[in-house]
Amino acid sequence: MAWLAMAWAGCLPPGHGWPLPGKKLVFVTNNSRKSRRQYSKKFRSLGLEVTEEENFTSSFAAAMYLKLNNFSPEKKVYVVGEDGILEELKLAGFECFGGPEDGKKNIKLEADFYFEHDKCVGAVIVGLDQYFNYYKMQYARICISENPGCLFIATNRDPTGHMTSAQEWPGAGTMVAAVSSSVQKEPIVVGKPSGFLMDFLLKSFNLETSRMCMVGDRLDTDILFGQNTGCKTLLVLSVQSSVQTMLPQSQVKTSGPKHTCGSFNKCGESVKANRWVCDRAVDLLRDDPQMDPKGLQDELKKYSVDVPYHRVFRGKMRALDIIYGKWEDCSNPVAPTRRRKRLAWTKEEEAVLREAMAKFAPQNDAPNPWIQILEYGHHVFHKTRLPCDLRVKWRNLMMKEPAGY
Repeated sequence: MAWLAMAWAGCLPPGHGWPLPGKKLVFVTNNSRKSRRQYSKKFRSLGLEVTEEENFTSSFAAAMYLKLNNFSPEKKVYVVGEDGILEELKLAGFECFGGPEDGKKNIKLEADFYFEHDKCVGAVIVGLDQYFNYYKMQYARICISENPGCLFIATNRDPTGHMTSAQEWPGAGTMVAAVSSSVQKEPIVVGKPSGFLMDFLLKSFNLETSRMCMVGDRLDTDILFGQNTGCKTLLVLSVQSSVQTMLPQSQVKTSGPKHTCGSFNKCGESVKANRWVCDRAVDLLRDDPQMDPKGLQDELKKYSVDVPYHRVFRGKMRALDIIYGKWEDCSNPVAPTRRRKRLAWTKEEEAVLREAMAKFAPQNDAPNPWIQILEYGHHVFHKTRLPCDLRVKWRNLMMKEPAGY
């Protein structure tokens, strides 16, 4: 789920409220680390009232798959995953074990070592697991291989995911692939893009797919999920997806979404996530005008949202415009004038720029990471410097010193 997008409850245009009038919204996620109860709690922290029944997680889907297929209550479930799966299984009335606790267990591969396991395990569920280890992989493998009729269920097969705002991390698909390879068997997938979750959703709300639109930021899960079940689809181009990078152009034409939008903060009547950051940055910057984007990013974590650095940077620029006036109107925001003045570079600033360029020199003709360079020298660069200022200054320095630096 794109949690920053959820923060637009406080940024909706006039006349719009939450929930949107006449519309039924449900939230579907492949992330099995949390239960529906935990997701509802997180929504409330963002000011949104979303009930457990409006949350459909892959952890819940795994529990419902067992229930709808009359899984024997005398059998146990072994979980390679986290608390979200364990909680949903217990709520559905199943006995389960594993999870984070088994992440603390180790084994020694010694001669004649025999790995004991519970022969009452009738299903193994594999999901996203930051505590994944060799012990869990062996327990799952031996249950699936040696317990007659043992089910092998995967919450999803996402290869990667944005577990943090800074970078991608291995997704549940990597854990599923490890177990699948060891047992030479394909799992039953219950999360997106599998149709099981959609079938359950349609029965729960008595809906028709022809009147539904699946909104998401991944072609390989969200959009494919909607297409497989006959929904209209809307691809949101965000930090982690773009039509050009997610699939080759030839595949986009056949597998692409029905609609796209530039990013989740440009839908409708200019509902902007940057505005949410800006509104909160104004007060913080008035108290501490020297606060850098990293400091702002840390302050915003109290809202239970990991805001990407580039989003914080843009929000800070908007906030500075509100506090001091538009950059176009002045070069010194403390004493604005109607005509922009040049702000001379100091020797210290030039030295740090050279140092940063040497440190972050891109490879293979890639563009220079000006935002990263600005953050690197934030303690020296004037607070009004922008990435474009660094680019122009570097160009001018290179023109003076064509032989290098």
